[in-house]
Amino acid sequence: MSKSERKVDIVVFDMDGVLVECESSWEYLHRIFGSISIVRKRNYMGQFEHGLISYEEWMRRDLEAMINAKGGSIHRDDIIRVFSSVNINDEAKDVINHLRSKGVRVAIVSAGIYELADLIGKKLGIEIIYANKLIYDENGFLLPRGIEVVNPLSKDKVLREISVRFNIPLDRFMYIGDSEWDASAFRVVGYPVLYLKHKHDLSKERILNLRRRISKLVVVESLRDIMNLIF
Repeated sequence: MSKSERKVDIVVFDMDGVLVECESSWEYLHRIFGSISIVRKRNYMGQFEHGLISYEEWMRRDLEAMINAKGGSIHRDDIIRVFSSVNINDEAKDVINHLRSKGVRVAIVSAGIYELADLIGKKLGIEIIYANKLIYDENGFLLPRGIEVVNPLSKDKVLREISVRFNIPLDRFMYIGDSEWDASAFRVVGYPVLYLKHKHDLSKERILNLRRRISKLVVVESLRDIMNLIF
């Protein structure tokens, strides 16, 4: 299919809650390693949202909580094993295969964890992946710090980088996210899509608020619905 026959040249997917069933790869690890109650009590998310800590500091505190809860050490193999059990959205493979068959590039831009994004990318045939990276020592044990690749409040910066890298104007981008964390991405692309697998995923008030902020925002309940927006 020629470019003139489609509206979009690249579809960028958020990962957590969109390509995979789990809503947060960070929370998924916290639950497995026993640190979920710790980070909720200390409210690192709220501290970040209010500008009290940086995103790298939030990652550091999260990782420190995981390591301590697990008894002082977590090996990379443990993380890969945990993420290998994450379920992929049933619709994702067919949709992505169809997009690629039509000459549309596909990417992942997620504030989630790279290890999961890499596993999902290999299973779905996605090679353009931006997600936050964990750091390990020489023996493969997790260190309490990460590399910020995608700040959840600044996903637009990554999309601009992709735009330059592949010489694709942002008005030919579609970005698919599932929450207010995706607002910065929604604002800069030609085709912003809010994916809600279930109607109750976001309240009507929160959806309305997003629509007020992003006038072009389209809401879908199936990934297959994006085909009608592209072709």
